[in-house]
Amino acid sequence: MIPYLFILDKITISELLTFIAIIPLAAIAIFQEQLKRKFFAPKLEIDFELGAPFCSKTPFYFSFQDQMLEKHEVSTEAFAFRFGVRNTGKSHAKLCEVILTELLEYKDEEWINVEYFQQVHLKWDKGDPEKQYANINPSPIRTLCLIGHVYKPVKGLPVYKSNKFDLSLLYRRGGYQPEHLDPNKKYNVKVTIVAENAPAVYQNFEIYWSGAWQDEPDDMFKEITIRKL
Repeated sequence: MIPYLFILDKITISELLTFIAIIPLAAIAIFQEQLKRKFFAPKLEIDFELGAPFCSKTPFYFSFQDQMLEKHEVSTEAFAFRFGVRNTGKSHAKLCEVILTELLEYKDEEWINVEYFQQVHLKWDKGDPEKQYANINPSPIRTLCLIGHVYKPVKGLPVYKSNKFDLSLLYRRGGYQPEHLDPNKKYNVKVTIVAENAPAVYQNFEIYWSGAWQDEPDDMFKEITIRKL
C-alpha cells in the first residue's frame, strides 16, 4: 500500500484530473469502430410497388449473333421491373451487392426449388450496370436494382427472350443457370442485400406473368403480379 501512496503523493491534482479526462478519450479511440457500428451504422431497407419508378416501359435494343455467326439487330420495347434500396442509417453503406439467393416454383400445391438454380448477383440499375458493388449514402432517394424484363414481341426477337420474364443476372454461373421465368407459372424469388458495414436485408417476391404483352402500364399490370411476401 505504501508504494501507491508514494506515487499519489507525487501526482498533482491537475495531473490527476488530466489523467481521468484521458481515460474516456482512450476508450473511445480503442472502441470507436464498435461505437460507430452501434450508433452511426447504415441501415438498408427494400421498397417496391407495382408501378413507377419500380415498373416502367422503356425502349429496348438487342444485338446478337445466330448459330451461323450472322449479326442481327432488333429494336423493341420492354417493361423493366426493379426494387429500391434506401439507406435510413447515419453513414453511407459501403460495397453493397444484391444477390438472388433463392428461386422457387409453385407446383403441385407446394413451393419447390427450381432445378439447377445457383445463387447469383443481380444488376444495379445505375451507372455501369456491370459493376457488382454500389455505395449508398443516407438518403430518402432509392438506389434501384433490376429484377428483370419482359419484352414486346416483334419480328426477329430471339426465341429465348419471347414470352419470358428475363432475369437481370450480372453474370452466368458455370454449367446451366436458369435465366428466365416461364409464363403462367408462379415463382418465389428471394433477394439479399449485403454490405461491408451494414447488416444484410432480405426480401421475397412472388412473381406471376400470364405471358400476354400490353402496351399500356395499367393493362400490363393486370397481366403480371409482383408483390412482396
